[in-house]
Amino acid sequence: MKRYSVPFAAVLSLFLLLLPAFGQCYSAKKKYEIWLPVQSGHRPSEWGYNYPNGRFSGVLANVYFANLGLPVYAAEEAAFFGWTPGVIGEWWWAEAYRNLSVTMIWNEAFLSDLSCDGDRYLDRHFGFADYRGSGAEVKIRIGDVAWSNYYHVMAVPLDAVLVGDSWFSLSGEVIGRQVWPEIGDFAVIQERKEGDVELPGIPAPQYF
Repeated sequence: MKRYSVPFAAVLSLFLLLLPAFGQCYSAKKKYEIWLPVQSGHRPSEWGYNYPNGRFSGVLANVYFANLGLPVYAAEEAAFFGWTPGVIGEWWWAEAYRNLSVTMIWNEAFLSDLSCDGDRYLDRHFGFADYRGSGAEVKIRIGDVAWSNYYHVMAVPLDAVLVGDSWFSLSGEVIGRQVWPEIGDFAVIQERKEGDVELPGIPAPQYF
C-alpha cells in the first residue's frame, strides 16, 4: 500500500485553526498582527487604539476612521477634505470637532483583549447575550486646550427601565440618560464639563 506523507506545516496550520473550538483564547496583539490586518493596511494603534490595554488616545476623527477602513486622519493633509466617503454629515466630522483630543478607557466587559468564543473577533459582553447587566463601562474625555467634557458610560442593570430618554432602576432611581442605543443598553452615569461646550454626541470606541 502506498503511503502519503503530510507536511508538518500543514498539520500545524490545521491544529491552530481548530484551537478556538477547544477553548483557546487569542489576544488582540495576535489578531491584529497575524490574522486580520485592517483593510487600509494600517494597524489600529496608528489611529490611536490600544486594544490590549483597553484604551484610545488620539483625535476624534480617528475614533471612527479606523472602523471605516479609512487612512489615518491627519489635520494637515488637504486630501481628506471633500472626498472622504462615509463621513459627510456625521457630527464628529464637522470642522469644529474632528481635531478634538479624545481619551477613552474601557473595561473587559465592554471589549476584551481576547477572543475566547472561537470566532476570532475580540469578545464583547463575554458570557452575556448583550451588554445589559454585563458591567461594561467606558470613561471618555474629549476637548481641547480651552475646555473638556468627561463622560462615564455604563451598561444598565438587567432590571433597568427606559422612560423617555432616561434609564431608571426598578426602584425608580435615575441611572442616567440613554446613549449608544445602536450598540446596546447604556446610560451616562456621570458627566462633567470644564467650559460651556455642548457636543452633539458622545464618541464610542469602535472595534473590528
